[in-house]
Amino acid sequence: MKRISMALLALLFLVATLACTPQQFRSWWDLHGGDGQALTELQAQEGAEISTAWWETALAVTTTTVKPAPQRPALPPYLICVRHRESRGDYAAYNPSSGASGAFQFMPVTWDNTARHAGRWDLVGTQARWASPADQDLMALHLLAWIGPSPWAGPGC
Repeated sequence: MKRISMALLALLFLVATLACTPQQFRSWWDLHGGDGQALTELQAQEGAEISTAWWETALAVTTTTVKPAPQRPALPPYLICVRHRESRGDYAAYNPSSGASGAFQFMPVTWDNTARHAGRWDLVGTQARWASPADQDLMALHLLAWIGPSPWAGPGC
């Protein structure tokens, strides 16, 4: 029981130091049974500096890894026809018998290979229907430029 209490206290201490000023940290420490005399102003300042550094690092990682949503490209008439023929324009379409999905009915292996070739590693291992309409359009354009119309060979377009 004592170990659980100590672990809980350590967790509370960590949470309290993550985003606070030295004054807020000191107030929290005093409120939760800390010895106000034992916690010097320097220790409180260090707790706040650790907190600030942690948040700055977390925000830097988050802001550098989050990409803005891609702009939807203008599609050539051929891909507009394919999109209509394959899914009637439904970007969430799914064919349970073949596994094809998305507005252009990408087969899973074709989707992954196209995403790899395009350098879109964030799309590899997902299904086309889970990608944004802009990403589906971009992958269809990339596949058309890379391989041509053969993946969508069929009547009507």
